[in-house]
Amino acid sequence: MSMNLKQLLLLLSLGACAQPSTPLDVVVGDVELHLPMVAWNSIEQVPVPTADEFIPVQPQRHILTNGLTVLLMPNHQLPIVELNLQMRGGAWNDPHAKTGLAELTAEVIRSGGSAEWPGDKLDSELDYLGAEISFSAGAATSSAGFSCLPEDFGTLLKMFEQLLDTPSFPEEKLEMVRGQMLAEVAARNDDAGGAASREAARAYYGVDDPRVRRIEEATIRSIARQDLRDFHQQTYGSRGALISVYGDFDEAKILQRLEKRFGDWPVQGSKPLELASDAPASSRKIFLLNRPEVNQAEIRLAYPGIRRSHPDYPALRLGAYIVGVGGFGNRMMLRIRRELGLAYGAGAYWVGSFEQQALFRGFCATKNSTAFQATDEMLKVLQNFLDNGVGAEEFKQAKMRLLNAEVFDVDTSHKVLERISGLEFYEYPWNFYEHASSAIKDLTAEQVIAACRRHLDPSQLTIFVAGNVAEFDRDFKELGEVQMWDAAAPVAQSVETPTAEVDKQEVQAMVDNLLSSHGGRKAWESVGAVWAKLSTNGQTQMEAWIIHPRRFRELSGSGEELNTLVLDDYQAWSYDGTNLLELNAERVAEMHAGIGDKLPMILMRLARDEYRLATTGKNVLVLNDGMLTIEVGDDGLCRKVISDSGEYSFSNYALSGAVMMPLVTSWSDGTQAQSFDFEWKINPEVSADWFQRP
Repeated sequence: MSMNLKQLLLLLSLGACAQPSTPLDVVVGDVELHLPMVAWNSIEQVPVPTADEFIPVQPQRHILTNGLTVLLMPNHQLPIVELNLQMRGGAWNDPHAKTGLAELTAEVIRSGGSAEWPGDKLDSELDYLGAEISFSAGAATSSAGFSCLPEDFGTLLKMFEQLLDTPSFPEEKLEMVRGQMLAEVAARNDDAGGAASREAARAYYGVDDPRVRRIEEATIRSIARQDLRDFHQQTYGSRGALISVYGDFDEAKILQRLEKRFGDWPVQGSKPLELASDAPASSRKIFLLNRPEVNQAEIRLAYPGIRRSHPDYPALRLGAYIVGVGGFGNRMMLRIRRELGLAYGAGAYWVGSFEQQALFRGFCATKNSTAFQATDEMLKVLQNFLDNGVGAEEFKQAKMRLLNAEVFDVDTSHKVLERISGLEFYEYPWNFYEHASSAIKDLTAEQVIAACRRHLDPSQLTIFVAGNVAEFDRDFKELGEVQMWDAAAPVAQSVETPTAEVDKQEVQAMVDNLLSSHGGRKAWESVGAVWAKLSTNGQTQMEAWIIHPRRFRELSGSGEELNTLVLDDYQAWSYDGTNLLELNAERVAEMHAGIGDKLPMILMRLARDEYRLATTGKNVLVLNDGMLTIEVGDDGLCRKVISDSGEYSFSNYALSGAVMMPLVTSWSDGTQAQSFDFEWKINPEVSADWFQRP
């Protein structure tokens, strides 16, 4: 009698209730069972066939002509194909003053599309095909990929190749994504737990460490379209890249297509990222971030961790399941939640990163009024674990939880491909996790505790607590030296301040090059005023006179609706032909800032040596301690002026008199953008009557 396992289980359940009259010979797969003639007295007597060893299907590995690695994992059960590409270079590659560039680049590649497939057209076509294309940036990597029906793979591959090789980076999509990122920056502290984890890492590593640099409004606003082009050229390429393909496809045909599309794909333009991979040493430091508006304290602990390649990785994984991971059975949850009721959740664990020496981390969220108690109890749990070890039953249960959880990492071929892709990308052996699991099975409690003692000293933990400090139950000075953490102050120091030691010769050479390309220092020394006419679509919007050092006149409208705006040193007014409106001091200050942002005024003042100058990098001038930032093109012409109010971009330069001026100027403040055509006159006639009130 042959049957499947489901039928056998039904038969066994019936047999447990009634004694069979005749013996049964049952075959399940290749296993033959001889069932007894008597009823079973307990569940342990029920025969259970031994399952065959589970061996996940492995992907096929291929190397293209240029060295790019391809992993193929066919699965013909579902009509879908997924392609994923990983490349070396991500957010850690961002220039210091342009943090967010990697993310902005990836988002605008996808939303902006290519010349043949602009973003909106691309979205419409993908909706029609039921397909997706994505681009994203991580810490050290940039990723891209697509999914589609098998018959559409060729079409999607051509679209994907165009976005990957020749993205268009349209200005309107750049500004749209910039606005979205600025909104994210404004709302980033709404998630108290996420904010605490972010600031705790910055406090531990130091705000200037690329691994924890934070995207700021200033860094997002400073990024220009050319920055995206440069980052794409320098970072997107085949060196160290990996393509994985999953789904319903023919291996030989798809490999041929990938060779044709990517076999000659060039390497990145920049050198491989050079970044410190070791975590800073830890010492007992306590950082308190005062957030009076919150009613809950977020606690974070940190200590140097390990890489996955470390021999103690299996032991520390198991140790984490004892002390702070894997559900309600770990010690942190038992003590902090179940016994004391201080928090909904608490935990602690060693993170094993592929390349970086990651951190040991602890976490908890509790009431402000129990912040000290919860922190103290977390430290006691860790110290007790290291001092007293673990009992046999607790150790057995933790090992069982960990090994059982690992089954779900490879229960589908898609998960297998994802896991092996990570191992392949970081040059780990494909059987790394199997060896780690085998090591975990053989570990003793003594070995685990010994490894944990080697990699954790609770007396040297860095402690970070964010909450309403005034409501904390005790003074954290009882645990060590306390430092108040100002989440805003380090930003100004690390992002907006130019380098401390400025190469004066380099800065002066940059200024001389800029002035020379715009007509020369002597020419701009002789310029005392500039007239400009601004037009859009052939329609004049306004005329303006910019007069060194502090005068400005603007005419807008026409005929009876002509309006005049005048700034005369430290007073200003507007006049519409009938009504005179005196402007207050705040508005006068805004007007001064406005004319200070104008390129002619900047060049007039540079020629007269009226600025304090610094630099934050090649072709970047910083004026008056960050008041203005100028980006200079390789041709020496000004390409961008950035201020607190927004940024100007310049193009289509031509001679106006003896100096070079842009014929097209674009302006953006992150939420809106405008572009104007310009006409210029150098040293126009200026009437003293303009500055007499009507």
